[in-house]
Amino acid sequence: MSSKKFIVSLVGLSFVMVSASTVFSDDKAKPGQEGAPNPMMEAWGKNAAPGPFHAYLKPMVGSWKTTSKFWMAEGDVPASSEGTSERVLILGGRYLQEHYSSTVLGAPFKGFGIVGYDNAKKAYISTWMDTMSTTILVDHGSCDASGKVFTYLGEMDDPYTGTHKKYRTVLRVINNDKHILEMFETAPGENERQSMEIIYTRS
Repeated sequence: MSSKKFIVSLVGLSFVMVSASTVFSDDKAKPGQEGAPNPMMEAWGKNAAPGPFHAYLKPMVGSWKTTSKFWMAEGDVPASSEGTSERVLILGGRYLQEHYSSTVLGAPFKGFGIVGYDNAKKAYISTWMDTMSTTILVDHGSCDASGKVFTYLGEMDDPYTGTHKKYRTVLRVINNDKHILEMFETAPGENERQSMEIIYTRS
């Protein structure tokens, strides 16, 4: 083939490709067709994507030494203990998982919890279970503008008094190597009182 014929053929092929592109670009995919946008999948994808509220959990990842105080009643001298905590991010950074080991009033104590940010509810959801109970606690929470102070609200049954209590948990990230968790309880007809404090120090 001469160079002249080659150039003519190349120009013709280019014209066909441009024409085809124009035709198909005008023929937009309709819902249900391959390549069409899927609003349902887009919504689920957005809900599944980790964001800045998930990133606020990262300073809590690691191995920790803990110092705990427990108040059984208002005005009591607190019982104290030491323990350890292991925290890791799971499922692509969507959840923070904790394994906790300590003692409570001299008895071995182990706990397990998961916390994550629910994009749909726009809230943190925390679950906790341990060897002192058969109850799974489920709390709903939020953080302040700094992303360093987390507040959770929940309810629990007291097996000793038979009452239903409300509680508030506050977690303050002091820095990358220290944070403090405080728990406050409100029994029916009583004022809120502090029942627990745990200081986490990176080990």
